[in-house]
Amino acid sequence: VTCDEFVNLSEIEFCISAREIYAYNSSRACLVRFDFNKVTNPFSFEDYSISEALLEDSTMLPIVITNNPIIYEYPYHIGKAYNKDYSIVNCIAIGEYANEYRILFNHNGELTSGFISKSNAQIQTITSETNEVIAINQKVPIYKYPTILTCNDDTIRVGVVEHKTVFTVTAKFPISIDGKVFYQYKYNGKVGYIFNADIVLNDNRSISYITTKNATIKAIGIDSIELYNENKTEVITTLKNDDRIYVAEYNENNEYTKVIYTDSSLNTIEGYIKTEYIEMDKLDNMRIILIVVIIISVILLIVIVVSYMAIKKKKS
Repeated sequence: VTCDEFVNLSEIEFCISAREIYAYNSSRACLVRFDFNKVTNPFSFEDYSISEALLEDSTMLPIVITNNPIIYEYPYHIGKAYNKDYSIVNCIAIGEYANEYRILFNHNGELTSGFISKSNAQIQTITSETNEVIAINQKVPIYKYPTILTCNDDTIRVGVVEHKTVFTVTAKFPISIDGKVFYQYKYNGKVGYIFNADIVLNDNRSISYITTKNATIKAIGIDSIELYNENKTEVITTLKNDDRIYVAEYNENNEYTKVIYTDSSLNTIEGYIKTEYIEMDKLDNMRIILIVVIIISVILLIVIVVSYMAIKKKKS
C-alpha cells in the first residue's frame, strides 16, 4: 500500500468472509473499518464506537469468563482496560471478530462494551423454556439485552407490553450481569428480553389480584406458615417468615385472610393464612401521596422564603 491514508494506521486486519478491513488509527485514537464492496472511496473510514456496539442486531451468547482476562475497549488489546480486579464473571457476547468476542458487561453499574479472547470464554447453553405469561405492570418494558443496566443514563428498551397482555416467553437467559433474571420474548421477528418481576405464569386466575406486594409473613417462633384452600381444610403449600405477599382486603378481626403469593418460578398461589401471621405495610398509597404532597409543600415554602429574603436583601 503506497497511499498515505494508511500512515497513522497499525495492526491492519482483513476479514475475508465479511469483506472488511479493521485497523487502529493512532492519531485519532479509535478503531476504524470500511467495507470496500459498498464504499466507493475505500479510504473513507468510520469510527467503531461503543454506542454502535449497543445498536447492533447480533446473536447474543451468554458467557462465563474464565482465566481472569483483562477486557479491552477495542480488539487487539487496544483502548481502556477493564476487569483488573477479576470481578467480572458473567457477560453477553454480541459479536465475533477473529479470535475475540465483543461483549457487554457490568462496569460499576453501567452497561459497557469490550473485547475478550475466545479462549477465555465459556458459552452457556440457552435451553428452550416456553411459558405462557401475563404482564402484571402497566407498561412492561421489552429490553434489547437481558439487563436493566443503563448506557449513558438510558435503559435500552425496544418496546413495551401492555398490562394484562398474555404472551409467550421462549427461554430463560442462563446468566445475569446485574443479578436479574430475564426471559426471551420474540416480537416483530426479533428477540427481546422481559424482566421476570414484570410477569407471572398464566394460570387462569384473575389478573386483577396481581398487584404490588403489600404485606409480609411474620410469625414469632414458627419457621413455616401453612397456606390453606378456600375451605381451610387442605394445605396448599407452606410459606416462611419474611415472604412477601399481596392482601386484597385486611381485617385484623378475621381469623383467616385471603392472600396471593408468587414463588420463584413465577407461579401465583392463592389461598388463606391466619391473619395473626400477616404484617401489613405501614404506608398505603393514600399515605404515600399525602407525604409526597407535604414534602413538596415544604420545599415550595422554603423556596418562597429564601427568594423573599434574597429580594429583600438586594433592595436594602
